[in-house]
Amino acid sequence: TTAPAAQSQPAASGGPKTIGFHTDWVSPARKAAIDRALAVWKQQHPEWEIEQLFVPGMDDNLPQVVISMAAGTEGDVTLWEMYAVELWASRGAFLNVSPAVKKLGYNIEDHYYAPWTAFYQGNQIGMPFQWNVQYWQFNKTIFDRFQAPYPPEGWTWEDIPEIAKSVTRKEENIWGINFGDVDFWHSYLLWDAPILNEDFTKSGFDTPNGLAMLEFYHDLIFKHGVAPQYSEWRNKLRKEGGVIAFGNGSGVPWGRYKNTLDNDGFEIDIATLPSLERTGKKISGVFDQPHMVLSAAERHNVVDEVTHFLYFMAGDEMGQILSEELPGGIPSKKSIVHSKEHFLRTPPEHVDRVLESFEHMVWSYPAFPHTLPWINAHRAPVRELWDGKLSVRAFAQQADIAVNQALQGSPDAAYRR
Repeated sequence: TTAPAAQSQPAASGGPKTIGFHTDWVSPARKAAIDRALAVWKQQHPEWEIEQLFVPGMDDNLPQVVISMAAGTEGDVTLWEMYAVELWASRGAFLNVSPAVKKLGYNIEDHYYAPWTAFYQGNQIGMPFQWNVQYWQFNKTIFDRFQAPYPPEGWTWEDIPEIAKSVTRKEENIWGINFGDVDFWHSYLLWDAPILNEDFTKSGFDTPNGLAMLEFYHDLIFKHGVAPQYSEWRNKLRKEGGVIAFGNGSGVPWGRYKNTLDNDGFEIDIATLPSLERTGKKISGVFDQPHMVLSAAERHNVVDEVTHFLYFMAGDEMGQILSEELPGGIPSKKSIVHSKEHFLRTPPEHVDRVLESFEHMVWSYPAFPHTLPWINAHRAPVRELWDGKLSVRAFAQQADIAVNQALQGSPDAAYRR
């Protein structure tokens, strides 16, 4: 099925205007946040209607918006996947709102943002919304239970195996650390490993530094025994009440997994960022599902209105709503992030350490038109690697072949449903 057509049409001078808004925020907590935000918007701008174009799940939302664009029935602003910004920006899908931003007096520097999702060729086309930086969390309850020392100030990646061993109890389905099939990507920057060449035409998994990084993660599973294999993570740990003691990605130690994540009375705290001894670097991966202004906004004569809405959805009211409805989320507005009501509150005891991550942010994926084909090409072999079905070198060789083939094909294949 195709996405419902937006009703945003050029309005008569002085008449009401409608903004078509595509989003996949349909789960109860997320929809509650959107509903609260739009109620505030309606109070502030009763003359501007928001038509919500819901699609259940970003995997469906993005291709459905693309279908709507092809049919000329798209709305004006949409939630978008960060890996797809570059491709569709290069095709003119998004509108340059820099003139409207300047005219209306907004300043993106009041926000944390990823330049690769907010701008294209120097022109602003979007704003951060579902903003995340990866920071290291640890389950104090588990560490205290096993009388294990917390990750100390100045700790390093090389310390991870011993820290994780101190809190791993496989027989109780408690693991020191976990990483999925995606959470190691930005580590290539930590290891100075070129996962792709500079013009994004050739894969680089099978390189000395790339292999060293992969060996580190592989050893956490098969040498040190502190991380589950991929199939254990997906099947046993997630479904049978498993616990991750510390981590910074899909293995975040918020609580006990059992289909969903239940806090189960655990106390969580934040560690400082570790450095890698061999390079001296610290990094924090950045993820963002931004709101993008579609080119149709100009056709619908709602450019100023959409720009107001874009900044509203990244502004004070929305930031406060996100803090209340989705605890643990990170608004992009700097004044909220640094407020006592947000990151400087307790618990966790050291929640202010999250701010260190903002000083070491890196793009979690390489940003180029073939980002999604690149992800898809090596995702299956990396799962086999983490299940022990491939050696590190065999994975690197297979992944390079698969990625190089994907880079030669059309990026559109990855978006077909």
